[in-house]
Amino acid sequence: MYCANASEFYLPDICVLQDEYEQLADVVCAAPRATPGITLLWQELQRADIVSRARPDRVHLGSLVAFTELRSDVRRAARIVPPGGQRDGRRLSVASAVGAALIGLRAGDTFRWLSNAGHRRSVRVESVLPDPRAAERLRAERMAALRREVDEILCTR
Repeated sequence: MYCANASEFYLPDICVLQDEYEQLADVVCAAPRATPGITLLWQELQRADIVSRARPDRVHLGSLVAFTELRSDVRRAARIVPPGGQRDGRRLSVASAVGAALIGLRAGDTFRWLSNAGHRRSVRVESVLPDPRAAERLRAERMAALRREVDEILCTR
């Protein structure tokens, strides 16, 4: 079993969007078995701060994240995707142990955990680029809010 042991490791704060929290909780609940990645994802969701607005400096679903696997000093970049999403060398499932470790972190954060074999694992986030679709959704939300304000002003006259 993978576990982030708070007494042994410092756990950085993580933030998860409300909508993503629900989607990620569904991933955990729908998993046919408790894999190490699913177990770690559930542990992280239980301690996450739930936020209503995306924070571009945080790893969310769809984020492109550059990170270093500290044990091997290997640097990678991948887009964090839900399980079942197209996976290749540039996509990383949030249901994998590394994907679960990265979700909610920001650049500079280091996350450490123990593998089910008892090996220490750790990743450091080097940079986070938000999901380009998230920026478009945010613009659409702002435009809708602006339209509602204008409608309210025009209707009150």
